Amino acid sequence: MRCKKSDLSFGKDEEVNRRGVTGLAVILVDMQPEFTRNIFRGVFARILKAQSRVIKECAELDVPIAVLEFEDCARTIPELRGLLCLVQRKRVIKKDNNDGFTNDALKGFLDLYEIETVLLMGLYSNACVLSTAKSAVLSGFSVLTSEDLIAQEKSYIISDFVVGWFANNGIIYKKIPPITEILIQL
Repeated sequence: MRCKKSDLSFGKDEEVNRRGVTGLAVILVDMQPEFTRNIFRGVFARILKAQSRVIKECAELDVPIAVLEFEDCARTIPELRGLLCLVQRKRVIKKDNNDGFTNDALKGFLDLYEIETVLLMGLYSNACVLSTAKSAVLSGFSVLTSEDLIAQEKSYIISDFVVGWFANNGIIYKKIPPITEILIQL
């Protein structure tokens, strides 16, 4: 799928319908080639399929997506960038360390849309995803993720520490339910 040139900037925020119906946003963390190449092929296929489904559902339900990218690395992988073109409320936010909240633009984006809960997906679950989730909680957001949306470097499973942290501080699913089911629970 090709995006219009204006869609590729990922920077346009709508003034109308800020909150929409959800109060939920997705944070896509570091799905860049430098990081995806360190994920086992089967694990990568599984998370790509689940993340793609979530992005399509976000487009249909008008759920905002913040796309975190490490500075000085390639852009988000093309398989997801193409789908992100379908999402109206999105922004690419560059970061220079594991925690996406060190760039004030992330909190600003979430506040703009009156977000209360964030669904994290991406890489690496024990580093950037976890650091961003911890700061989200400290910033007053509820956090959720799913074991089929995140992955660790060179591992087939998510560490017990990461699973435990999300279980104690938010919600972690084994398999991500449809976004509509999550919205009902919020």
